[in-house]
Amino acid sequence: MIGTVNTGGVVDGSVRSRKVMAAFAVGLVGLTACASRGADALGGGDVGGSYASPVVLGGTLTYGAAVLHARGHVVTLRAAELVPYRGSYSGVQVRTAVVGPRRGGAIVDSAFGFPGDMSSALAQPVNGTRVEPPTGNGPDFGVELLFGLTPDNYGDYRYRSVRVTYDVEGRTYTRDLPAAFRLCVVKRLRAGRCPSEDLLTDGQ
Repeated sequence: MIGTVNTGGVVDGSVRSRKVMAAFAVGLVGLTACASRGADALGGGDVGGSYASPVVLGGTLTYGAAVLHARGHVVTLRAAELVPYRGSYSGVQVRTAVVGPRRGGAIVDSAFGFPGDMSSALAQPVNGTRVEPPTGNGPDFGVELLFGLTPDNYGDYRYRSVRVTYDVEGRTYTRDLPAAFRLCVVKRLRAGRCPSEDLLTDGQ
């Protein structure tokens, strides 16, 4: 009889299948838990809240988008990008850098030039930067993501988040962090404000 052996007991094929499936499910849960821990190993958020910054055509503005913190695991950054509300922008050149814990608690909301006077000596490439979890009771300054934006055309450039690609224990993850930001390109600066301070809410 299929699924039965003559050793004083009976082994049901359906029982064996259930045991295999149960073992598979346990393994899958374990993998999912590991993946979840890796995905959650990077924390961060908006530095300065939703705001708008003007820049003249051809000028460069540094936007301090987010401070990143490691949670329980060492995180190795691979890439960072600003995510528009809709589509993509061809009228802005974007460069990236990070500033590590040596900056102390200082952060860059926005500054002219790239990476800005305060950060120029401490800035390093995003790819390969290690973000380490805090040890002891010391402060966790994390690393700050900096974006240098140089517009080639007049326009109103609006972003909704920062997308970070990073590695944890040999696996690669991508996470979007909220960071609403508007870059308006103007002929001349007037009191450091955009013509209208409203931030993008509808993607227009």
